[in-house]
Amino acid sequence: MGRIARKIRRELERALRQKTASFEAFRRGKERAETIKSLGQLIREGIDPLHALYANTTNLAGLFMEDLVDLPFLDRRVCAFIEQVQDDYQAGYPPMSPITVSFYMHWLLYDVRFGADRETIGEWLLGVSDLMKFHYVQVEALRNLCNSRIGIFEARSRDKGRYGLRELITGREVVAVIPSGYNNSHAALMLTRVAPPLNGVDGYHVSITTPYMLLGTTEQDWTDYFRRQQVAPSTAGLEERLHRHLKYGPEDRYWLEYIFKGYVNFLGDRIFLTGFPDRPQTLPHDDNFDPSTFRVASLYV
Repeated sequence: MGRIARKIRRELERALRQKTASFEAFRRGKERAETIKSLGQLIREGIDPLHALYANTTNLAGLFMEDLVDLPFLDRRVCAFIEQVQDDYQAGYPPMSPITVSFYMHWLLYDVRFGADRETIGEWLLGVSDLMKFHYVQVEALRNLCNSRIGIFEARSRDKGRYGLRELITGREVVAVIPSGYNNSHAALMLTRVAPPLNGVDGYHVSITTPYMLLGTTEQDWTDYFRRQQVAPSTAGLEERLHRHLKYGPEDRYWLEYIFKGYVNFLGDRIFLTGFPDRPQTLPHDDNFDPSTFRVASLYV
């Protein structure tokens, strides 16, 4: 547990004992949490159970973040960063913004690191989950989300609305549901964040962000991209380097900037990107875009 997480835990323990102003903030947060849709409600509305668990957990983490920024002991630089990225990207869905709420929230809560110990907001919440009386299943889901990252996959249709996802570079294969409603019988490359089944359950994975389809690029193109990032297949330490690059990027906004500048088009169940993050001339919304690099033959794959 990092220094910020320890400080939050100490403050919450003291607030619970003394019923201070900080306690009032957390109490309000708990009351607000009771107004979001429960896991049971989400399932009754037809949402896949595993996706519902992860969505409910991220909703709680989002409320926790909103309450934290009002507490006086939190470093103001954290609050300033959150406010700035919210203003810069206006997360939603195209055409308003190519940064979806699901992508943005998972990035902000589980990937962005703060303080000397490089801690995430999700890790702060995990550090007080016992004080907030989280169910053990929810703690497991939160831990999985903290460990999760985006990935680039080849998606192939399977039966019963599930997809076989083969991750580029590692070759890892999983069966996953894609709750956005994605429906495509053709093999295609996508960028998405995948969460695993619960511990001890031999089940499926779930794509917890709307898929970004990678148009005009091939598996070999992305293999070359990762080689440029010193992430080459079949090399020592591959998994760790790939995880670090896809979760954190060379800088905090790396993958958000790629989506923002590589955006091409959208459907209700997927969003289309082209180009490569390290080659601005291939990104349609970058000032250095070179139209001769645009290789998209179809906007709907």
